[in-house]
Amino acid sequence: MAPDGDVAAALTPCPPDFPGMSVRAVRAKNWPSKTCFAIIGHLSATYAEGSICNRRLAMKGAPTPGASSPAPRSGEIPRCATGWVLTDLSDPIRIREDELASQPFIRVHTPAYMRWMDALFACNRDSDGKPILPARARFRLPPTIHMDAIPRLNADLAGVTVGVFGGVQSCCGMADVPDGFDSMMITHICRVDAPDGGTRRD
Repeated sequence: MAPDGDVAAALTPCPPDFPGMSVRAVRAKNWPSKTCFAIIGHLSATYAEGSICNRRLAMKGAPTPGASSPAPRSGEIPRCATGWVLTDLSDPIRIREDELASQPFIRVHTPAYMRWMDALFACNRDSDGKPILPARARFRLPPTIHMDAIPRLNADLAGVTVGVFGGVQSCCGMADVPDGFDSMMITHICRVDAPDGGTRRD
């Protein structure tokens, strides 16, 4: 896991033939919950403001050192960091979530290892059984984002194209019913470089 502010620098290059789908292509369909994807897009840390933050802060309880956002002062619009998202290369990068609008991105999570994640790691294979992304691309995003760190994190990632691999796993015997893919857990992240050796920027 990279320290705050070092996410872009910590990404390893993707394989030259990384077979990533677009965020738009994934969002356009419903998928069984055990589907795994390789996706290419722009990664950014996001924030929200208003009632969505009131609810999140209420669920978390009293703020603790290192929390996403301090308790708002009287009359202030509450703001809170909301996590990491992957945006399509053809769309503007949006870092402010709007709870009343359809979000054009996929929320991405990189939880600490748990046994049920073995199924996601097992998906990381091509038709010949070879890993799509190597073990060095296993990566955990900083799970706690501070509001004051968001500009720095996104400045470092501005224009950087990333490839991710992961999916959603149904649990507890739940039926594998197709659903919209607006959130995923990712096990690998890499940097998609331009053919000339520089960082690809779209």
